[in-house]
Amino acid sequence: LQLRSALAEIQLDSLQNVYTTTIAELSALEKELKEAKQPGIPDSGITLRTLNNQKREAQKVINTIKTVRHRKIVHL
Repeated sequence: LQLRSALAEIQLDSLQNVYTTTIAELSALEKELKEAKQPGIPDSGITLRTLNNQKREAQKVINTIKTVRHRKIVHL
């Protein structure tokens, strides 16, 4: 039971790290586009709006992970 809990915690940490890195990379790309005064990357479907949407979705996942992590499980 403790091993299973520890594995779940490691998986949650890994997922949170991936999404945090993703948000950082999306923010860096957004900054580059703004500095270049470009609305997006041509022929890629990547725009400032899609970057913001993706960052928002990644943040939602991080918030969900934090919520799941803080739940206390009571075994009867």
